[in-house]
Amino acid sequence: MQIENVWQTINCDMDDEHHIIVERLQDLVDNKCENVRINLKDFSEKDVIRVNKLLDALEEVKNEKPGIMLDIPFPRRKCRIHMNQDLHVSKNEIIEIHDLEDKNADIAIDMKMFLKSAQLGERYYVGDGEGVLELCELTKNNSAKFRVAHDFVICCNKAITVRQLSYQIISDWYVEILRQWIECHNIESIAFSFVENMEDIHCIDKLNALIQERHIKLYAKIENTRGVNNVSSILNAFQGCIIARGDLALNSSISNFLMSQEAIVNETKKRHKDLFYATDILDSLAYQNFPNRGELVDYVTIKSNNPSGIILKSSAYFKKRFSIVNSFINLCEERI
Repeated sequence: MQIENVWQTINCDMDDEHHIIVERLQDLVDNKCENVRINLKDFSEKDVIRVNKLLDALEEVKNEKPGIMLDIPFPRRKCRIHMNQDLHVSKNEIIEIHDLEDKNADIAIDMKMFLKSAQLGERYYVGDGEGVLELCELTKNNSAKFRVAHDFVICCNKAITVRQLSYQIISDWYVEILRQWIECHNIESIAFSFVENMEDIHCIDKLNALIQERHIKLYAKIENTRGVNNVSSILNAFQGCIIARGDLALNSSISNFLMSQEAIVNETKKRHKDLFYATDILDSLAYQNFPNRGELVDYVTIKSNNPSGIILKSSAYFKKRFSIVNSFINLCEERI
């Protein structure tokens, strides 16, 4: 058995020229890439412009155009981190973050915004899940002390996610943008990040008729314990699940992480729904021509669960990354 459906994440920068984006995407298609994923970063006009650049470039790709998965972000409120240089932090280290008004602070955030929803013992994401901080003390000096959950680097200009919101706050403007994308492009599926219950899907109720007409599949990305606990009811509303292993791992201990994956796999297969794996698949191919041992073991685990497909990260080496997937899979088949 081979994993037939490989979804390659595609991306571009705001200043990338149109013909360059088209060339990259043409490389993918020429190397038998049949599916691409576009990861929406937030709900801003700037990000809509970025996505439009990718969609417009896909329209100019010659030969058969790939199917498109739109990955919608979960609404959240963030505090920008202000610092002069990157900071390396270690597991269990205690760091103190000050208020912006403290001009002598090495690292600071808008403490007024943070305190609106701060809870002792709560875990807060840094960046896009690169690191996790646990709030352990609020001081009298209008600062906060955090325990570092694992070794990582706090990078300049990143942000701390201070509050998870709700899909129900998605604006009518954004829903109409989704409608335009569905009507004008080859959208085959829409993924929703951090799905915790079946009600999350109601944010696009206005598009139900169009989604059914175009036979678009809706996928739930399960990324925390609440989502795992509600996976059965979630599958009543969605056509399948994506195991987003990066954020799921950050929200779980190692032992619970394995059990969470198993729970998602078992329920999805029992319901005969689509199952996808994402995060850290084939990543070493960014800098070498052959996958490492850990990826071989990872592939065997994924393969044993007979998933509907896998999702690869975005990169600047589109052609190399995708062209090696098939040879990698064939080699694993020979060695099993």
